[in-house]
Formats: sequence, structure tokens, C-alpha cells
Amino acid sequence: MSRRFLMQQLLFDNAISEEVWFRKEGCNYHIVDNERKAKRLSEILETYSVIAYDVETDGINIQNSKIVGVSFCGEPGLGFYIPLKHKFGNNLDETIFKKYIAKYLEKKDILGHNLKFDYKFTLKDFNINIRCKHDTLVIAKLLDIFDSCKLKHLGKTIFDFNVVELGDILVKYNIKYNKVSMLKPEELYEYCCQDTDLTLRIFEYFKETGWEPNYMYNVEVDLIYPLAKMELRGVRVCYKKLVSLKKEYKEKADEIYNKIKKLLGAGDNFNINSGEQFGELILARFPDMKRYFSYTQTRSICFDDYHINKYKIRFADLLSNYGLSEDDNIFELYSKRKKLYSLLTKYIIPWLKIIEDSKSEIIYTNFNSLGAGTGRMSSNDPNFQNVTESMRYAIMPRKGYYFLSMDYDQMEYRILVGMAKLSHLYDSVNCGEDVHKVAASLLFDTPLDEVTKQQRKISKTCNFGILYGMGEHKLADTLNIKVEKARELIKNHKERFLGNTKWFDRVIKFAEENGYILTAFGRKRRLDNIKLVVMPDDDDELASEKRKLYFADVRKAINTPIQGTSADIMKIALRNVDEKLRTSDMDIRPILVIHDELICEVSTKYEVEKAVGLLRPLLEFKKFKEAVDLTVDYNYSYSSWGDIK
Repeated sequence: MSRRFLMQQLLFDNAISEEVWFRKEGCNYHIVDNERKAKRLSEILETYSVIAYDVETDGINIQNSKIVGVSFCGEPGLGFYIPLKHKFGNNLDETIFKKYIAKYLEKKDILGHNLKFDYKFTLKDFNINIRCKHDTLVIAKLLDIFDSCKLKHLGKTIFDFNVVELGDILVKYNIKYNKVSMLKPEELYEYCCQDTDLTLRIFEYFKETGWEPNYMYNVEVDLIYPLAKMELRGVRVCYKKLVSLKKEYKEKADEIYNKIKKLLGAGDNFNINSGEQFGELILARFPDMKRYFSYTQTRSICFDDYHINKYKIRFADLLSNYGLSEDDNIFELYSKRKKLYSLLTKYIIPWLKIIEDSKSEIIYTNFNSLGAGTGRMSSNDPNFQNVTESMRYAIMPRKGYYFLSMDYDQMEYRILVGMAKLSHLYDSVNCGEDVHKVAASLLFDTPLDEVTKQQRKISKTCNFGILYGMGEHKLADTLNIKVEKARELIKNHKERFLGNTKWFDRVIKFAEENGYILTAFGRKRRLDNIKLVVMPDDDDELASEKRKLYFADVRKAINTPIQGTSADIMKIALRNVDEKLRTSDMDIRPILVIHDELICEVSTKYEVEKAVGLLRPLLEFKKFKEAVDLTVDYNYSYSSWGDIK
């Protein structure tokens, strides 16, 4: 036991915890609730170079939640909890916290697990900019070797620690609605110190086993700043527009429902959301459809989007048999009604409730920079990534601002051309030619200026589909063509557009040999099933399942280097923008990242061209793979996101 450890024991009243969460060695966790202890803790924190930090809040919603307390840990087994907003028990005065302790959040290297959450709340509640240096959640996700990157799971997997969970403490003390502030500091401090202690132990384990920060790790940690600011700023959603859309979509959905009900001859108790009931009525009214239906293992008719699209095409050929017109395609109607219902239940009604409860048109989302396997960002609560075109008209800039969209031009295909070294396409890509039109010219052996809209449409489908592993059957279904024709299109696309490149073969071979795939910047994606082999003694069911899993990983192996590299470049760009805006006097606020598009609110004091002049050089990537330029287009609107053209 170190001298420092013994000294620190003497400085605090609650020196030894009766309950020890970590069974391998004793832990000393302390409450810092007066000025004497705060001063002593200040002296202790001064001796550390890296400090684990965690906040405890009375909720996760940034709008109406506050920090209840914070914990620090600078060496394994020794933790300090500072109660600040508990309803019961002693709290440390916030002015004392800021006088003695808060400064270390800005002067020391701060470590956390999901540090963005801690940074965001600390900035909001205390106006303190944490010096974010390390995040064990980011390390674990980039290593991509764990089934789960939650702190509890990492502790169990790495150290076999059975950590105490907050839910257990709330139940123990009969606290409802996750209101941590209703706990006394004595009831909470060990749990809080446990989190920072475990975070520090995991970080040291990673270092001891050879982990070192690389380029994309540093980018991910730097992203904490802009993403947290975006989450704190929120997005304005117009209440009146939502009310109008709710009325419009409900009327359309009801109209379609009544038409489907009439076509099926259904009674008043017809439930269109019941697949079983809908299927029975379809078969009774249109028996010719029976041979086209696909079924689940329980013999229920499949009514997911993919199968509905197939039924739609098949039913179109049967309309005349039943004296129906094109407007009576029941599966087309079903699909339209389903989309309207989805918009109402997933977006409009929940958003209206958020606005009504908060009495504000600002809606706050959470950005997850590692939300997808490819590395693409995602958002949740609510999800702004998949907002439909019609819903975008309800998303409006704040007063005194306009929307500016910076959108990469055909980014993923430029990345493919660079990574696969498609030298025959360098000039057309760098000259800004329409890549889908160029592909159509090659695919159909037609002069560029004679390519038709239909040829371009087919080419675009092939470009995106084949790039992401679409097979001949899926392509045939998508284009409503025969499998033989789809097979020919894929063959011609690979020979003429991709120039018979062996890049796909090399990518798959690398994945099979290593069990993972990499982006151009070294981000790793694990592929658990890429090495599966069908054995001679496998029965048909097992062999089929193995092939299914293997080819799913093959698609990931092809997709990830392109889409993952695209995600990496957007993250690098967002980091560059944030660093520039810190020293700029221009009022530009990034609010959303939608795949390869960055949307900002810009003060109306600044001309569009001036804002674009600041941002464009930060996003564009010259001579990617020493071959192609990744260029950025811009559009803007003073009215709504939907009006950005």
C-alpha cells in the first residue's frame, strides 16, 4: 500500500467501506461534502496526470435533468464522491466545488466511459469545458473484440468483477422514477466511485495489453466536443406545422383504410394492423394471390416491406382479372397507409408531446458516433437520421438564422474509385461528371450524351446495389426483371464500370484471412462468420444457415471499406469545423449530421458565400488515395430543412 494511499485514508472520516464491490482487493471510497475535504481532495488530484470522472444525474434528458453528484478516481481502489444536489443529506456547496476541484477538469487529462455524456452535463450545469482525453467506451468499440461495451460487461469480461448497478440501489431504497437525487450521499457514493474506479482499471488494462491511441481514436475523442454542443443546441421543430401534418396524414390514412376495407369487403371490426386478418381477407377476395405469398415458419403471410413490394408487382398483373384499376392495387394502398401511420406514430405524435411537455419547440437528440458497424453516426431519442422528406418541412431554423447544408458530392463512389484504383474513371470523377450516367454509358455501351433516364436509373440501382453486395435475385426483384437479365447486368457492371478490378476479391480474401475488415483510416470491423465453411457432414439446414451468415459478412466486407471510410471522413471534417469555429467570430452552429451531409444554422448577419468559404476547405478532401477529390456542394434555406434545394 502506497504512502499516498495511507495518507489519503487519514484525511477522510469514512475511510473504509464496509461493502467491497471489487472482490480482488479492498477499495477506499470517500464522500467529499465540506470545504476541508474539498481542499484535501484538491491537493490529491494535483498529483495525478489522468483522472477518471463520472457524473450522476437525475435523468438522461438534457432538457430537464441535472447533475446530482460527481466522482473522481486517479488510482485503482481509491475514489471520491462529491454530492452536489441531493434532496437529503449533506451536499458540497457548488462555489466550493468550483473553487477547489472543478479546475482539474480543465487542466488534467480526463478519462471517462461515454465521456460525451459527462462533458455535456458538466458544460450545461457548470459551464466547465472538460479536457476530454480518453474514453474506454471508444477504445472498446474501436477494438471491436467485446460482445458488449457497457461498463458492467467490460468489468465482468476483463476482471470478473460483479459490479453493483444503479437499479439495484434504487430498488433497495425504494426510489421511483430513477430519481437519484432522492438518495442520500451515503446510499449512492460507493456506486459512483465504483464506476470511476472500474473505468480507470479498464483503461490501465488496455494500456498494459498493448493498446495505443491511433488516428481515428483521437478523432473519436475530439468528436465529443462538437457532438455534445449539437446535442445541447437541439433542433427547432415547428409546432403548427406538426399539427397541420398530423391532420393531413390522419385524413389520408383513414381514406386509404376505408378504400382497402371496401376492396376487401371487410366488416366494421376490420383491423388492418393484424397481418393474420388482412391475409385471410386477401386470400378470400383475391385467391389468385395465394401462389405469390411468402410465409413465416408459423405459416403466417409475410407482410414486411420487402415482401409487400413483391406482392405489389405481382398483384398489378392480376388487376384486370378482378375488374380493378391501377389505383386499386391493394398492396400499394397498404404500403402508403403503413408509411403514413409510421410517420404519425414514430414522429409527429411523439414530437408534439415533447413540445407540449417542454413548452418549447426545441427538440434534443443524442448522437452516437459509433452507432453503426460501419462507423456511421446515428441519432436516437428522437432519430433525426431517417426523417422523411415531408417531415423535413417541419424542421426550421431559429429566428435570426438560416440553414446551410454542406453535402459531399457522390462521396462513396469517389471513395470506391480511389480505393479500388479505377484509373479509367479518375478524369470523369474529378471533372464532376454524373457517376451514374457515366456508369450507364459503360453498362449499355452508349455515348454519354445519349444515355436515357431509364438507363441512368438502372445504372444507379446497380451502382448502389452491387457495391453493397446485392445479388442477382434481389436486383431482379428491385428492377422487376428476369434473373438472367440481372445476372448479365452484374457481369457487365463488374467488367465495364469496375474495369474487371480484383479489388472486391482482395477485400474478401483479406477478411477471410483476418476475420475483420478495415476502412482507409484503419477502423476495424469484426466479421465473426467470414470464415464459416460448409462441411461435408453438415445437414441441409445447417449448411444453408452457414451460407447465409457467410454471405452476410461478405456484404459487410465489401460495404465497410467504402461506407466506413465515408463515415471517417465526415467525422474528420466535423472535428475540423469545430476546431475552426472555436477561434472564429462567425456565428455558425452545426446541428445535424446526416451520413455525408452536415447541416448548420448560420446567423443571418453572414452571407451564404462567406459561411461556405469558411466551411468548404474544412470538409473537402483533396487527392484521396492520391487520385480523386472529395468535393462538397452546398444549399441553403431560410424557411425549413425541406426547402434546402
